[in-house]
Amino acid sequence: MSCSQAPNSEIAEFQGLYGAFHVSELLLQKIWLRRQFDERRACTTAGERVEVKFPGSWNRLGGPDFRGARLVLGGREVTGDVEVHFDRTGWRQHGHDRDPAYAQVVLHVVLFPPRSDAAPAVTSDGREVPTLVLLDLLWHDLEEYAQDEAVAALSGRDPTPLVEELLGLGVDERRARIRRAMEERWAEKTRFARLRIERLGWEDACHHSALEILGYRRNRAPMLQVAGAHSLASFRETAAVDAAYASVPAERWSTAGVRPANHPRRRLEQYGAWVAAVPDWPMRLRDWHLSSPAEAESDVAGERRRLRIAAVRDGFAERLFGGACGASRAHTLAIDLALPYLAVASGIPGTCFRYWAAWYPGDMPDNLVAAARQILPRDPGNPLANGVLQGLLRLMLLGAARDVRAD
Repeated sequence: MSCSQAPNSEIAEFQGLYGAFHVSELLLQKIWLRRQFDERRACTTAGERVEVKFPGSWNRLGGPDFRGARLVLGGREVTGDVEVHFDRTGWRQHGHDRDPAYAQVVLHVVLFPPRSDAAPAVTSDGREVPTLVLLDLLWHDLEEYAQDEAVAALSGRDPTPLVEELLGLGVDERRARIRRAMEERWAEKTRFARLRIERLGWEDACHHSALEILGYRRNRAPMLQVAGAHSLASFRETAAVDAAYASVPAERWSTAGVRPANHPRRRLEQYGAWVAAVPDWPMRLRDWHLSSPAEAESDVAGERRRLRIAAVRDGFAERLFGGACGASRAHTLAIDLALPYLAVASGIPGTCFRYWAAWYPGDMPDNLVAAARQILPRDPGNPLANGVLQGLLRLMLLGAARDVRAD
């Protein structure tokens, strides 16, 4: 991955799988605020252990990005401000070394490791500020963080421009464009799966992804913290759920307005039941066999019959997920975990793609589902499928990225 950034810019451009994507310092601030990185391995560039008691109050006005953070640096408890940049040079480029407003900064958080000749961050009174580098601590590829943030923003985005654009095309051209976007989305999914597997190993990658999905969007970060602190093997023990839930400070769990069924403790209990029922589920996934009929059907219903997707769905639900998940969550686990991971492990990504494209929809933004119902002709042979929604999601993401570049 390569990056280009203009001096004093708050947005950097990176090269991803399908061209450029953009990351703002705002996203880096959110990663710090939500603590979406492996805190267990957090150390300053000088080798001091960093423990985050409180990341600070997010300051969207002038001055340091976070006020009143409570940290433990090398065993010393400190309270002060935190400043976030892409790299260490941002400190001097923004004039923080001459600004007394930054004199209380106790930690400089950066994405990239500093070059050997990079000047340290120094306050206006001459004090050197410790630096924490996030890049090697991130749970995901940076492109995946950026994409997750963009997907979250789509829930409030008006799909009308995309709907009007696609309705201006003939049905065949419309389907072809969605198909291309669907294939690109699948390539991204499998790439992200491969990166996690390479970094964590098969079992831990499966374990992390399962807990992240069960955390929904609001509790993904603390669920990943649980996954890092409590292995799959630990969830096979009776008291695992109590220990896992208690391992994350109460204030980090997002529970306000959450339905009882989606409470993070309930989701951890669900995962405990899943692991109790199928202790070796990652190994079962790796060894799962999908049939590969030679010819694909042109309509969704026919493809589902040819692939026997209903039987595979039921097999996943019982023999892989232990019957612990409801239908919508089981579909999301199949779409975001089982099929992309199996594509990496099996060597038959084309077959896995066919199942993924024809699979039943999982959790998707309501406005995206409504857009799909307007864009494609509906008939019994073409029920709404995951692949269409993923293709439209990709097109909406591309539209959002164009808007960013235009701004």
